[in-house]
Order: sequence, then C-alpha cells, then structure tokens
Amino acid sequence: MKPSIGRIVHLNTGRGPYAAIVISLTPTIAEDACTLLALTPEGSPLVVPHAREGTIAGTWAWPPRV
Repeated sequence: MKPSIGRIVHLNTGRGPYAAIVISLTPTIAEDACTLLALTPEGSPLVVPHAREGTIAGTWAWPPRV
C-alpha cells in the first residue's frame, strides 16, 4: 500500500520504532518515499525526508494490527 499524507506509520530507528506522520510524498524518488515527522520519546520533533518503506533504521513501516 502506498503512503498518503496524514497517515501514521512507524519510523524504524536503532532504538526501536517511533510514531510518525506522513507530511509529504516524494514519488519522484520512489513510489513509497515520503517525508515523516516523528516524535522522539523525549518529545523532540524529528523530520526524516525521503524515507522509504523497509525494516532497517531510517525507513518506515505500517503499524501492526493488534
């Protein structure tokens, strides 16, 4: 599924996933590339441009359904 603006995703980091919101799409980079705005556990904003879907640090994933 392609991301869309306003969707919540998980930003994969070396310290675990962070909740992030998709704030823009960058389809010229890749179909799944987007800019994310995440909040760290300390409450600091973190902007990640051109993030792609994946499982390594710096990528995003859909939250699991529970």
